[in-house]
Amino acid sequence: MRLIWLFAAGYAAALGIAVQDLTAQDSAKEAWRLELRGNGAEARAQLRRAAESAPNDPLALEAYAEFLGHHRDPAARSTYEKLRQLLSRNGASIGERAKVARRLTELDLIAGDRLSAE
Repeated sequence: MRLIWLFAAGYAAALGIAVQDLTAQDSAKEAWRLELRGNGAEARAQLRRAAESAPNDPLALEAYAEFLGHHRDPAARSTYEKLRQLLSRNGASIGERAKVARRLTELDLIAGDRLSAE
């Protein structure tokens, strides 16, 4: 009987994670659609709200950081730094953390901050 409850709890957790991933992906897709229609300000606001409403969701924060980076917004650096910290706390894979670290280095180089890039 305990095995069934354990299996059910695991399934519910996995389903919840999958739904959260889809929600973050849907928000990102909708934001890019808004931008393509010429409503970049609303797209940015939507991604910001999604990242703020789910502060522990790396996908929402990553979508917001990518959007900011794409538009060379100065807030991209701090948003990627928040993502780096979140991934470290969540025990994300080395590959995921390295990807964000590389992006932070790129942003430092673009800003002309060689010291931080090193």
